[in-house]
Amino acid sequence: MKIAKCKIQVSFPIDGGGKGRGEMRDSVGHESCSWWRGTANRCVVIFLCFFIAGCTKPISEEDKLKNIVNEVAESAQKKDIDGIRKHISKSYRDQEGNDYDGVRKILLYHFIRAETISAFVRSTDVEIKEGTALVKANAILVRGKEIKSIKDIIPESAVGYRFEMIFKKEGKDWKVVSGAWQDVGAAGLL
Repeated sequence: MKIAKCKIQVSFPIDGGGKGRGEMRDSVGHESCSWWRGTANRCVVIFLCFFIAGCTKPISEEDKLKNIVNEVAESAQKKDIDGIRKHISKSYRDQEGNDYDGVRKILLYHFIRAETISAFVRSTDVEIKEGTALVKANAILVRGKEIKSIKDIIPESAVGYRFEMIFKKEGKDWKVVSGAWQDVGAAGLL
């Protein structure tokens, strides 16, 4: 396998005086042969950017949904209501009769306390069918002291929840339209 070496040279127009519009000076101070060298360098950089962007693997819909669950857990730790609500549909309804505005009130009630919240997502399962997804997630919540690692949790000080959420596509984004949860105890999730 041969590895090509590439030298990219940055050119700057000569300050004042020069012989014309095409005269350039490189970053070392030498005069370049033409204006085209700087243009060619820019084209190479732009081409490389497009090439690298084209080589990245697109994220799957399943991974997008798992990322949303993790983002919500991170937002809960930060007590960031908007960080959670951005993933909830305006048409949201849950098992307790809460709607989109009701979720804000519940979060505010829990986050207004001075104690810290630590949230850990233990598992996430995703089933996608025709623009609708069922996401099942197990999470552990600890209130009152900051926990950095799941290993530091004392089962008696934590609560384990099993969430079942229904997501629908709204434009390009997945949004939660319904949710159900139950307390399953932390010991079984550790």
